[in-house]
Amino acid sequence: MRNLWIALFLLILPRGNTAQRILFVGNSLTISRPAPDLGWGGLWGMAATQPDRDYAHRVQLMLTERQGAAPEIAIIGADLHRWQSASTEIARAAQRLKPDLVIVQMGEHATADTPYADFLAAYSQIAEWTPGARHIALGLWGGPSGDVRGINIERAAGETGMQYIAIRDLHIEENTATQYTNAAVAWHPNDQGMNFIAGRIVRGLQPVTWLPWITSSGNGTIPTGGTIP
Repeated sequence: MRNLWIALFLLILPRGNTAQRILFVGNSLTISRPAPDLGWGGLWGMAATQPDRDYAHRVQLMLTERQGAAPEIAIIGADLHRWQSASTEIARAAQRLKPDLVIVQMGEHATADTPYADFLAAYSQIAEWTPGARHIALGLWGGPSGDVRGINIERAAGETGMQYIAIRDLHIEENTATQYTNAAVAWHPNDQGMNFIAGRIVRGLQPVTWLPWITSSGNGTIPTGGTIP
């Protein structure tokens, strides 16, 4: 029997996923009501200068450009410290929208002693309310390395089948809203920071497909392709 010679090359091809309906769930980075005492008057992600410059709307615009059609979006304010009041609204939005993509951004308002069970319960409920959707869990915006809240987010994402995307490293001075005098508002991403967060999400939506190229001097089985996340 002749020796089998196989040359295998990995051809990396982008395969952009589409999204028709996106549910965003998050804290003030995702949506924030006006807070005049803080100098904030918007009703979108703090502290973008206008609605279409927060990360949720940037994701929508980037995907519109990529897929040629604008996805419908719903944005719900939520975090672990007020989960009970937000959970009903999230469940209703999920039932109404039936999203095929869910992006979760929570945890900044959780205290360091918030039990992991609270993180897992919240992320599990979101996954249960949106069956069949692709889920992305964003890490903390800023905070110290090794922050237990960030560790809990990543762990809960893994246990609930969500794709985890870190954004903590994007929290640098040039990406924060230093034009605001209030420190709480200035801590948030500026337009550039929002755009970077959106870009990281959209890039994370693009798995690549490998195609094996086979040359053989004898009979053999050609393996099938696969997907690299």
